[in-house]
Amino acid sequence: KKETIEEAVKAAIKPENKRALVVYGSGSFHHYTYGLSRIAQRGSNEFTYIHIDHHNDWFGSSIDPDLICGNFVGHIARNTANKGIIHPRNIIFIGSKPAHYDLINDATKEQTIAFKENHIRDDNFREIRKVLADNPEDAYLSIDLDVMAEEEARTSYSRGDLRKKELLHIVDMVKSSKNLIGAD
Repeated sequence: KKETIEEAVKAAIKPENKRALVVYGSGSFHHYTYGLSRIAQRGSNEFTYIHIDHHNDWFGSSIDPDLICGNFVGHIARNTANKGIIHPRNIIFIGSKPAHYDLINDATKEQTIAFKENHIRDDNFREIRKVLADNPEDAYLSIDLDVMAEEEARTSYSRGDLRKKELLHIVDMVKSSKNLIGAD
């Protein structure tokens, strides 16, 4: 349940911590990002959510009230948008493969921004910089290693083809242009 995850994260992260970096060790816990982003928002009026992943983790979130690894980004968007903190236009997907991106409903898709792996492959970082500049200053960064090429990282899920050099370049762009309020 979303409430259970949020409470577990609150218990683990002290209120005086302004920012947190959490490393899971397994993609099976990526949905804990929901609770982490809810905690991170306590010091922010509005933030950009940057999701670097081979999967968009949005599937079925509009019909499934249970929080799972495959739908937590939709829950982040819906539950924080109700408080005016994040809107679909403030969600940036980097690396989501086209088939998964197509599962997002059309109304929301028009507002979200996605850079698929082949877009990054073209060394087209200029557009990512522009989108970062056009979004709120505070940012939450979530990285799932399944976005990486097989020779770059081992995961138990289908993987992308992002190279370490490309990922580090994107992380540097985020760090230099945003105030990171949390990351996992």
